[in-house]
Amino acid sequence: MFIYSTGTAKPWPYFVVETKRIHVTFPSGWKSLVSEYVTSHQGMMCFIEGRYASGLASGGMLAFVFDGEIEKARSAVAAVIEANYKQLRSGPKLRFGPSSLLVGESRVSESPHLLTQGAFNIYHLFIPV
Repeated sequence: MFIYSTGTAKPWPYFVVETKRIHVTFPSGWKSLVSEYVTSHQGMMCFIEGRYASGLASGGMLAFVFDGEIEKARSAVAAVIEANYKQLRSGPKLRFGPSSLLVGESRVSESPHLLTQGAFNIYHLFIPV
């Protein structure tokens, strides 16, 4: 969680980043872990259920892609978001796509959600490991 000072106004605003491993090879074999990233109560659902970033307009997901296949990982995340859009409270149109804030930055995607406190965007950064 990143907290930044506004001087004397408290509570200070913050930006939460949840991190997850995906496309990991374990001694027992390769595992996607994309469902854990999207629908686990320790992944994106931390934002949807209001445990992280309550009252804020955005948060972040950082995906460590252990096989280095960024586009495959992004496509897999997009498919799981699409399949679970109601649970994720995503809108009827764009559910996952390029960042509207960082135009041209291909590593960053975003997903819009409508939570009880209003519109909420999750920014997704995929990093090869």
